[in-house]
Amino acid sequence: MALIKCSECGKEISDKAESCPNCGNPINKKEESKIMVYGYNESYMINPKVKIFINNEEIGSVSKGQLFEYDITEDCEVTFKSSLRKTSVSVKAGRVTKIKLSWNRLIGKLESQIIDYNTPGNKW
Repeated sequence: MALIKCSECGKEISDKAESCPNCGNPINKKEESKIMVYGYNESYMINPKVKIFINNEEIGSVSKGQLFEYDITEDCEVTFKSSLRKTSVSVKAGRVTKIKLSWNRLIGKLESQIIDYNTPGNKW
């Protein structure tokens, strides 16, 4: 057992405590840390699956109109690939990051955009 300081009142408490006995502040909060990828809605070619990679390791895929969720543990680069087209975004741990995929049919490009994220203490 180690003693840590409560982030709220500064008193020393056990690192195993669920909350501070002095002020009631939750101690071992688990921050939700994940990505939510919304598949594209546009028609494009034969509506291909888009493969999803984190730090160059494939973690899954998403198709037209689907939702893909994945828990992350650290800041990372999320890359999306479909045949020769690819795009990527940087994602921070400690939040829920919503990413929308779309096809720019004018230039034939796959695009990814962070549309929303939630950090601890923020309400949707």
